Amino acid sequence: MSYFFIDYESVGAEGMNGLKNLTVKDTLIIFYSENTSAMTFGLHLICGRIPRLL
Repeated sequence: MSYFFIDYESVGAEGMNGLKNLTVKDTLIIFYSENTSAMTFGLHLICGRIPRLL
């Protein structure tokens, strides 16, 4: 089991590369604010498939 912390405001969509490699035991935590540009629809779909997204 691994924990992944992503500062979306700093890395943007490019920082989300590799999401498809997460396992059901991994936990993904995404930090963002109203200053962040919107996530793409495709990225929302991928995140919706991650069991432990916080």
